[in-house]
Amino acid sequence: MLYFIEIIFYPSIYNIFCWVLALEAKLLLPPEIASVVGEEYITISGDLLKKILEEKICELEKIVIEAKQKIRIFESKYGMSLEEFEKKMEKGEFLDWQSHNDYIEWYFWQRVLDETNKKIEALKNATKKRIY
Repeated sequence: MLYFIEIIFYPSIYNIFCWVLALEAKLLLPPEIASVVGEEYITISGDLLKKILEEKICELEKIVIEAKQKIRIFESKYGMSLEEFEKKMEKGEFLDWQSHNDYIEWYFWQRVLDETNKKIEALKNATKKRIY
């Protein structure tokens, strides 16, 4: 069975791709690194892949904590959830400049939270399926 995983290490502009087959993965290296090591791919073991995925989950969980903190600020300020805030905006409330800016940031952090939780779930499922 062949699996494909994309791991992005920020702030790098390169995506590092893994093709996971049985108990090892091949990483496609950025051209600058490939030219130095003389190989386009490097192979990593299943144990190392599992550790990489677990580390990525930890990084993502820190983002979840930050997003929740930012969201709590807006929920406290307005005394409601983003969904309730959006409904009130549709009814003509909160049309001032500050509320609009708060909404944009609040919406951003909600999206960050939702997308990050999806990534964490996908990585946790991948490690449970023993694709490493």
